[in-house]
Amino acid sequence: MYLTGNVGLEAGLRYTVELDGPVLRVRGPVDSAPMSCVAELHLSIVDATGFVERLVISEIREGTARTFLVFMSLAGGAPEAVADEIVRAATTERGVPT
Repeated sequence: MYLTGNVGLEAGLRYTVELDGPVLRVRGPVDSAPMSCVAELHLSIVDATGFVERLVISEIREGTARTFLVFMSLAGGAPEAVADEIVRAATTERGVPT
């Protein structure tokens, strides 16, 4: 469930977070438009953190407005595990050895 951020998603609604090659996509809301892509971030500029039952996804670009999204009540795993998977994919995309 989306909690807050600066992308224009609706708080309290459910969205999917997908890793698709070099891109992280957010689709939804699940109940009304499950295939609608509402946010797309290239993994080379993505970071993620899981804590206190929250998943925070943010851009790491310097000098520009940064996108951030906060989710809670994840259906696909613990926030920490989901964040680790996003970070692992982003690290691979940046060409940083894991």
